[in-house]
Amino acid sequence: MLVNYRRSAGFASIFALVVGLFLIQNTLVVAVGQRRREIGILRALGATRRQIRTLFLLEGGCVGLAGSLAGVILGAGLSGLAARYVAKSLEALYGIAGQPARGVEPLVVAGAIAAGVASSVLAAVSPATAAARADPVRALQKGRYEMVPLEERRTRRLLAWAAISMAALLLAGGPRAGSW
Repeated sequence: MLVNYRRSAGFASIFALVVGLFLIQNTLVVAVGQRRREIGILRALGATRRQIRTLFLLEGGCVGLAGSLAGVILGAGLSGLAARYVAKSLEALYGIAGQPARGVEPLVVAGAIAAGVASSVLAAVSPATAAARADPVRALQKGRYEMVPLEERRTRRLLAWAAISMAALLLAGGPRAGSW
């Protein structure tokens, strides 16, 4: 039973991390789109592609750090509530009196924050690269939208089909009714 719980919690954690990656990537894609003019101005004033890319990677890292800190605080609070609930349930059902563990291990907190920041920076790579590749002349033109390059559209389509295929496989091979 505990093995199934750990497995489920692990899958839920990975799923939450992947969803977070997509949210951060989409947020930065929108930020790049909204700041096209500013990117064009920076490039026209002499900013290098590397500087523009670094700017958006740092923004992704800051978003990841803020989200990780909020997640650690909320996670610690919610896990404490869940531990107290389970301890009371065990005492009421089985007469087992126990005190739930208090506190969170610093190594776990550091690992969670590091994973959050690293995954956020990873999610920021594609939008940061797109921002760095922006043509300053086109970015400064009013009313024009930058088209997504064919290569990027193909990559997105391939990733979408891979995700759909993985989801279908997981659903087909998932637990059946009564197998728990």
